[in-house]
Amino acid sequence: MKVTTELGVKFVGDYSAVLNAMMKTVNELLMEESVDNTEELLKGILALLSERCYVDRSIKLMHEVYRLDYDTFVHSLNVAMISHELATWLGWNEEDVEKVTLCGLLHDVGKLRVEYAILMKPGRLTEEERLNMQEHPILGFELLEKCQTVDEHVRNAAMQHHERYDGSGYPCGLEGKQIDKFARVVAIADVYDAMTANRVYRDAMEPGYVLDQMRAECERYDTEFFAVFHDKVKELLAC
Repeated sequence: MKVTTELGVKFVGDYSAVLNAMMKTVNELLMEESVDNTEELLKGILALLSERCYVDRSIKLMHEVYRLDYDTFVHSLNVAMISHELATWLGWNEEDVEKVTLCGLLHDVGKLRVEYAILMKPGRLTEEERLNMQEHPILGFELLEKCQTVDEHVRNAAMQHHERYDGSGYPCGLEGKQIDKFARVVAIADVYDAMTANRVYRDAMEPGYVLDQMRAECERYDTEFFAVFHDKVKELLAC
């Protein structure tokens, strides 16, 4: 990783510590097929996001970190951070902000049940591979469903983060407010991070370009949520 500012260097260190703790916890949970210990997952990221020098700046700082690789854990941590910021901007209460942060952390847990070769394939997926990949929301929901202490919104976010407000998503083709509001936040965070990050099959896209692309397809997202996200991130990027 390389960064361009002193604050960015500090952020990378703190971010990496949270990421390593998250990887350890999730791997332990997956081996036990249990995610009952969600407090441990939340503790580190909430501490990171509450640190004074990062408040309201975490999304911008993310773009100062030029990642050499990209995986499910990094993506999930980023989505958790973005979801936390968006819910805060929307004026959600503290309990719901924490809950949507956990939704972001666990939204892609089903990918850890998808064949690694498919996840890391540098070229276009075959139709069979694409269908296999699109099973990850169901796999994630099934894994989380085994843990009764996991909030239903966290399970719904795992299942519904690829649903789209206009009904064009998967796996169930839900639309509008049929989609859990926590999943609607995570969907925006998921797309934004995926497009602004290096992937095995393409380089990262510029954040401003990504916002413009998402705005051109804004019917796919909750209108109110996306409008707030677009304006706030534009403002951050302009600083």
